[in-house]
Amino acid sequence: MELTNRDLRRHLLFFDPAFSRLENILEGLDNGIKYLYNSELCIDWYGTMDEKHECETIYRLAILAFETYITSSAAFLCKENENPQQFYDLSSEIILILALANYLTSTTKNYDTIFEKYSLEINNYPLYNGIKILNKERDLLQIGKILKSWRNQIVYLQYPSPD
Repeated sequence: MELTNRDLRRHLLFFDPAFSRLENILEGLDNGIKYLYNSELCIDWYGTMDEKHECETIYRLAILAFETYITSSAAFLCKENENPQQFYDLSSEIILILALANYLTSTTKNYDTIFEKYSLEINNYPLYNGIKILNKERDLLQIGKILKSWRNQIVYLQYPSPD
């Protein structure tokens, strides 16, 4: 018995172990940020904590986790002879995350135009400010929900319902 598009779509929408792993990672990183604030504020009598600098290290890990989820989801949902690159353009948030990841991992400057679009500067904590653009409260789990919504959009595109 062959599965229908509807069956495949339902399975892909409700079964995403990669997202469960991503949520665990993001929850740990969010807890790490809370711990950092609590421990720094307890001993930081003179207000010397540089929030952007301190959080940027944790946000590096979050950006890399986001990138891994994005690229693996796009590759997994890609049909034969399709380029997963086409799915990245579905969301400006995805483009921003990939530009931030490219900034972290690449020596090329493919991120310049996107950084300009969002007024991000390399010398002014681009990861911290990029996370803030994605979610004003810098809640990593909420950014994860944006990624889940993007993945669901791809599922609907790849497995349309028969009219």
